[in-house]
Amino acid sequence: QSTSFPSDMRMLRRRPFTHGSRPERYNPTFAIRTRLPLLFVCLLLFSFTTFFMWSPGEKHGRAIAKILGPDDDPLPAQLPLHKTDCEKGDCTNGAAPSAPHTNATVSTPPASVVASVASPQVKARPLASASLLFEEAKLVSVVTMTRRFDYMSNALNNFRQQTYSEKELIMVFQTDDDEEEARFLKLCREEHVDVCLTVAASHRLGYMSNLALEHSRGTYWAKFDDDDTYLPEYLNEAIWTIETHNVGLVGKLEVMFYLQSRDALVWRAIASKRNPIAYLQPAKYVQGATMVASRQLWESIRFNDTLTRGEDTDFQKRVAQKGHVILCTSLYNFIAYRRSHLNTHTWLITDEELMRKRAKFVSFGEGIEHLMDSSDFKLPYAPPSNSNPNVQVVTSDTDGFVSGKTSRLEDFRSRLGYTFGLVADVMTHASVSNNVKVVAIHPKKWKYQLEKEHIDVVLVESLWAGLAEEWRSKMRPGYVAPEIKGIVEFCRKKKIPTVFWNKEDPPNFKRYIETASLFDVIYTSHAEYVPKYLERVPHKNVFVMSFSAEPHLHNPIGCRRPKLHNLCFAGSYSAHVYPQRGRDIDMLLDASLDKGVTVYDRYARLPQYVNKTFPAKYKSAVVPDVPYEELIQKYKEFKAFLNVNSVRESSSMFSRRVVEILASGTPVISTPGEGLVKWVGTDGVWIVDSLPEASAAIDSVLGDTEGAYLAVKKAMRKIFRYLTFRGFVEDILSKSMKDYEKSGPFGATVLSRMKSTQMGRLKNLIESFSHQVLQDKQLVLVIDVVSGDVVDEVMSAVKSTILSESSDITVLVHSGPVFPFHIASSLCRLLQLADEHTTIRHHFITEFYPSYEYGPHFLDDQLDAFIYTDATIVGKSRHFERDGSVSRSGEEHEFVEKLLPGTAMTSLSLLEHICSLRELPPTTSFKHYATDRYDFAIK
Repeated sequence: QSTSFPSDMRMLRRRPFTHGSRPERYNPTFAIRTRLPLLFVCLLLFSFTTFFMWSPGEKHGRAIAKILGPDDDPLPAQLPLHKTDCEKGDCTNGAAPSAPHTNATVSTPPASVVASVASPQVKARPLASASLLFEEAKLVSVVTMTRRFDYMSNALNNFRQQTYSEKELIMVFQTDDDEEEARFLKLCREEHVDVCLTVAASHRLGYMSNLALEHSRGTYWAKFDDDDTYLPEYLNEAIWTIETHNVGLVGKLEVMFYLQSRDALVWRAIASKRNPIAYLQPAKYVQGATMVASRQLWESIRFNDTLTRGEDTDFQKRVAQKGHVILCTSLYNFIAYRRSHLNTHTWLITDEELMRKRAKFVSFGEGIEHLMDSSDFKLPYAPPSNSNPNVQVVTSDTDGFVSGKTSRLEDFRSRLGYTFGLVADVMTHASVSNNVKVVAIHPKKWKYQLEKEHIDVVLVESLWAGLAEEWRSKMRPGYVAPEIKGIVEFCRKKKIPTVFWNKEDPPNFKRYIETASLFDVIYTSHAEYVPKYLERVPHKNVFVMSFSAEPHLHNPIGCRRPKLHNLCFAGSYSAHVYPQRGRDIDMLLDASLDKGVTVYDRYARLPQYVNKTFPAKYKSAVVPDVPYEELIQKYKEFKAFLNVNSVRESSSMFSRRVVEILASGTPVISTPGEGLVKWVGTDGVWIVDSLPEASAAIDSVLGDTEGAYLAVKKAMRKIFRYLTFRGFVEDILSKSMKDYEKSGPFGATVLSRMKSTQMGRLKNLIESFSHQVLQDKQLVLVIDVVSGDVVDEVMSAVKSTILSESSDITVLVHSGPVFPFHIASSLCRLLQLADEHTTIRHHFITEFYPSYEYGPHFLDDQLDAFIYTDATIVGKSRHFERDGSVSRSGEEHEFVEKLLPGTAMTSLSLLEHICSLRELPPTTSFKHYATDRYDFAIK
């Protein structure tokens, strides 16, 4: 039985005891009754000091401290416990909250490991730290239960570092030791814990959970284990998920483990049998240490008081039985700490056993670095001026400006300044959210979301279930869901453009046409159906859009590592629905069985779809499907992927997976598809239509992996320039908003320098630049004339060379002692000189050495790397030698510590911090990425 307290009476509560005997249950009424006189005196003292000592802006704790002095206890045990802003963790002056007054130390993962879990390279989680969808945050009660006093500091730090504003901490300490209890209560007073409870060691965890929640005030509650790490955005993400998806309980199914014995960060993948994609998907259970739920849910389904082990699992089981949805949050913002000594854990599993359960190493030791973001640096440039009389300018460009609009690195990497209301599946949601802010429209909360959020465009795609099954059965033949009608009508009144993308055309045209006809703009994946749409809709805004890659997810990073397997096919058999598809799969697999093939069966975990599973003859190759985020990594582990186009006769429809695989640097062996050839091309794709053709293609790819990579490399160039989700999003904005201007292409400015004694290399340099296929480029060359007698000769050679070879070239012929050549060897100094006498047109800068050879795709390949990586500097680590051989050292498509001189490309905003690109120290705080060895040679 619990006693209710007024909301303003947040008392420090403890259980009473007499003569060493301990009551079976905590009695708060007895606690207040026995201490009522002391309480009255303290309250009187508090009123007195408040009346005489109060000054505007001071907190309760500060006012009391003026009377008691610095050495006294500023907050007596029985006074209401208030916290200053800094004590809450909201220190506006940058100071950290005070550390607990205890000598206990608890091991935590290294800072680099924590940073990697908070800021992963592939950001699949929602941006929960942005403003929530609601006017004000609701109170969250964080519950921590422990019997280990030494872990208090870790628990307090976990709570304090949460960026979620409205929260309270409830700590339950389990002990039979009076001294330990006193230490705990003292710590609670010193650290201003909201609610402190002590119980006998014999009490069960289920009872302790209920006891803590009985004394909570929050709309939501969260369980924090005392020994794990909860990163600052943990609560933000959890509450965002609950309120956005209208569920009662969320948590993590897959988590990161820090193994102290190995100093390693491990990802333990636990795919749900119902749905292999864990993120934002329903699950039967989540990790108990990550449960966040509503108080209303707990009031109807309490914990079992009699359980010490499995109380969380039992609670979740009864939640599911009541029909409530348990939703998975992302993999990030939480680390489960596994100490070296097994007996310090309640979950008795060894590191070896944990690793056998589908775990993957993420990093070892200090291998993951938290590197700075280039967008933090700004370097303004003054307008050019001809201030140096010793410099003569020769240019082949009359106006000095490149036509069209060019893009900045920060502009591309940051999301566009628009907000999309989105109804989509997991893959599209993840891709679109990397380019614009996304509000996941919920069928039960759509009106509230559209009213509260500033939505620029509403995008709805053809789907079957949505992010968390919330849109299942809302789109079917001859039926338009009232929620969809309501969304479109609301947007029409508010003049918000609505867009529908039917990515299921042509086979599912009838399923979605009634819904699509309501929208202002329609995209179809089947170009031949544009006339059919125009017959059914009251406007002419019907366009074609096939599939694209999202560089943040699909990229060649790591694709040059040794391959682990030969061939792979991922998907379903479904021969009863698409007979031709069944025959095509048989052809590809029959040709692959003796070569080594792995088949990820989409329906292997779903016995109710037995008619869609693979025939028995392929059983040895079939394995269960893996989550989408894991499959993306599998793209790079195989030498080739097999693909079947279910729709062959479409000029725009083809398998979505082809673009993703090619963008990941892996070749594809595919059945024919008109749309595939038209949109993607045949580079990197081997088209086969018979068993002999399939066998020959497989032998060709497996026998010449380097030749296959060169073919894929051509496809990657096309994809990263023309087939990305950024392009799709910008096309939507341009079609639905009259004043939207698409961003222009990337461009690069090449800087170079030479002495007048090296004029024999001028032609090689000019040819290397002129042959670059990149259209938006500029060359600024500084020639240092050693002797003034040869100035006229140099000027004549320069004019004849650049005017006959290329435009967009500026040569600065320098004479005299004002600017010695050794200073010009610094790229920053070189840029400074160039900026005084010409216009630096592009945001990306690189340096060409006159003695090196640069292939025609050197510039555009370097620029593409800025699209799919978060590198601040891109260059080469491996190269071709003078004799055509390949250097033994160096990496390809990897992040490295050092790049080759004469290959590095960076942005203008970083040049203030880089003195020269000839040699970058390995301890630099910038992030370097090495592309492959092609299109560059040291001669």
